[in-house]
Amino acid sequence: MKTVASGLIYLALGTLVGAFGAHAIAGSITERAMTTYHTAHQYHVTSAFALIALGLCQSLWPSVRLTGALWTQFIGSLIFSGSLYALALTGVRIWGAVTPIGGVLIIGSLCWAAWKLMAHKPTTI
Repeated sequence: MKTVASGLIYLALGTLVGAFGAHAIAGSITERAMTTYHTAHQYHVTSAFALIALGLCQSLWPSVRLTGALWTQFIGSLIFSGSLYALALTGVRIWGAVTPIGGVLIIGSLCWAAWKLMAHKPTTI
């Protein structure tokens, strides 16, 4: 359940970052930068829900090792959303080149978890 709690904390952070974007920086950055920020926020929140779901799967089926997928999801989200937040707030375009690395990690983690869960043979009583 620690993973679920971590996902909830990550979701709370996403809510905080969303409020920051809506109230603190709205109007002070370009419309394009705000769109980039919004995309970062969408993926941040989506990844938080993915972490919660993966944590629940880990709790329901402890014999399925999802630790690697969980870490890959978290790191991928940090890279993807973090680089887009940085791009939106600084305008430094090199951050946009980092974003796809995070995207590949996010997709890979979900595929990894799905593969592990599909390969799981449930025990019968």
